[in-house]
Amino acid sequence: MEELDKMMAVDMSKMSPGHEQARDIFMVGVWTAQRVSDYNNIHKEDFDTLVKNVMKEEDDPEHPGEKKAWIEKQEITFLNIRQQKTGAKVSIPCNSQLKAILEKYNYDMPHLEDQVINRYIKDVNQAAGITEEVEIETTKGGTPKKERIPKNKLIHTHTARRTGATLMYLAGMDVYDIMKVTGHSSPVMLKKYIRADQLDVVNKLTDKYEYFR
Repeated sequence: MEELDKMMAVDMSKMSPGHEQARDIFMVGVWTAQRVSDYNNIHKEDFDTLVKNVMKEEDDPEHPGEKKAWIEKQEITFLNIRQQKTGAKVSIPCNSQLKAILEKYNYDMPHLEDQVINRYIKDVNQAAGITEEVEIETTKGGTPKKERIPKNKLIHTHTARRTGATLMYLAGMDVYDIMKVTGHSSPVMLKKYIRADQLDVVNKLTDKYEYFR
């Protein structure tokens, strides 16, 4: 979340309009946890609104110890798409971060080629200071090799989907609920997308379970 905040705080006036669009498209990918083929092709007609009645209550100052209740209408905006790769139909409620980006474009997001997003998003992350070196392991000629690469050079369109799934997991969402959003067919497939180190897991467990406090 700290890195996403840094990306959103970048002074885009010093960059091209394409950089800002790439950043915003990437963020849509984060908050929807979809593949780039889906989050980079979202249109205004893909959104719908649900209105439901929610019970609210608060202390009644005229009657100490009692509550007063009322019904309040709650409007939920959600994205409703059929995933291009699998054909799975998913519906994703729009959180406040996603709504802010969508409203900026009147819910009609721009489209950039994937390669352009990949190039621009690396620039944005460099400007955001997300440049610490990360150790990765690759295989060249059948020989495993470890090397350290600046983090901004590793970020690409698919990072958004992995980030979104990981944030849902760390927020304590049920795995099967995450699957309904991402469209994964099994927890095993979803697990490959979760990028949480041991410290993240410890924080998650401590927040969720009284047992560990």
